[in-house]
Amino acid sequence: MSLVLLTELCVFSLTLAAFSTPLIEAEEGDDAILQCLLDPVVDVSESPVTWSKDDAKDMVHVYIRGRDRASDQKEFTNRTSLNHEGLRRGNVSLRLSSVRRADSGTYTCYIQRLDTYCHTGLKVVARGQLIRPRGVSLNVTPSLDVPKAETPEDNENETGCDVKYTVISIFLGVLGAVILLILGTFMTCKKIQEKMERKVATRTTNTEMQSLSGGHPTNGAGNPQEVV
Repeated sequence: MSLVLLTELCVFSLTLAAFSTPLIEAEEGDDAILQCLLDPVVDVSESPVTWSKDDAKDMVHVYIRGRDRASDQKEFTNRTSLNHEGLRRGNVSLRLSSVRRADSGTYTCYIQRLDTYCHTGLKVVARGQLIRPRGVSLNVTPSLDVPKAETPEDNENETGCDVKYTVISIFLGVLGAVILLILGTFMTCKKIQEKMERKVATRTTNTEMQSLSGGHPTNGAGNPQEVV
């Protein structure tokens, strides 16, 4: 009895595992997007990323040190592309071009920096056999949480915020420059004024000393100079 129960539990677990992997259907010759989106968004552009098929038996795509390494792709050579700019936004999705019937299987993406896996299933059918619209996933729950798709309103709001912050930054920069210019001018004028006041004070002192000495010129110390 326990053996039967254990078998049923195993079958149930395998069924859940199968439904937890997104499945993409495509016709021969189409391009398929093997989706892998990180939530929360993490920049993985500096992390090695590998896409493999059927438990890593076939290497599909290798990304190391900011470059794609095509030497390990074999039959997938020149048929895959990874958006390097998208990696900065947590988008590790892979485009597989001109799919073939033999491409059907389970694809696994491994992000080394996060030690995270993302699984996607692909089913390639003959031309004209795909009933549902191309590129539409079956009833699945992604193995990674997928961020909510951006709407035009979201993009407009983000653009408006960027413009607002840019204007504020420029205004603060100009204001700071004006304040520094005013302070510099004030300090310069103050130094010139102090210098002129010292000159006037010196002249006044010399005049007073000359008057006290009976009209004789004085030296720098204020004493009458001897006339030879």
